[in-house]
Amino acid sequence: MLTLHTLQSPAAYEQLRTRGRLVADPSLAEPEFVEAYGWMRRQMDERIGPGTGIVWLWAGVGYRELAALCRGCRGEVLLTVRMHRRDVLLSDFGDWHSVLNRSLAIPPLPHETWEAWEERFERTYEEWWRRVQPHADAPLSTWPPPLRAELEASWTAVFEVSSDGRDGAGGVQATTTVVRVEDVVRATRIC
Repeated sequence: MLTLHTLQSPAAYEQLRTRGRLVADPSLAEPEFVEAYGWMRRQMDERIGPGTGIVWLWAGVGYRELAALCRGCRGEVLLTVRMHRRDVLLSDFGDWHSVLNRSLAIPPLPHETWEAWEERFERTYEEWWRRVQPHADAPLSTWPPPLRAELEASWTAVFEVSSDGRDGAGGVQATTTVVRVEDVVRATRIC
């Protein structure tokens, strides 16, 4: 079992209370990230089972991080939930930005120093950019299949959750298809 946290709107919380479950509405996804969310949804289908929307949660956050997350969320509801590990897909928040930015994910190798990773990152990214630049502004669905496959294969690194602190913007996020009222341990309105 995992203890997770999610910030939800009062309307989403009311849906959870009255219907007994919270299921995200895919039409509410930010338009500029539809491709990234679609990719994550396909990964969830393969790894934890089919669904429609994505409910985002935080995993492994301490009190300080949680308090910082809540500062700008006045009026929202912080849900603390306990869920089976098999029902959530964990990913690295910092590395997730490779997917959001349609960028090649280049994780560090085991025992690789920060400096060695930076050097390898720069070299790999420059070579990648030369190949992708003609397609950079086009929808991913129109990219040459080998290029798109390479990009999406690199993104699976986001599921290699670590605590090495290499980017300082990390943290572990979780996604699931549904939060059930029986999963909720605590609901706190942010004032």
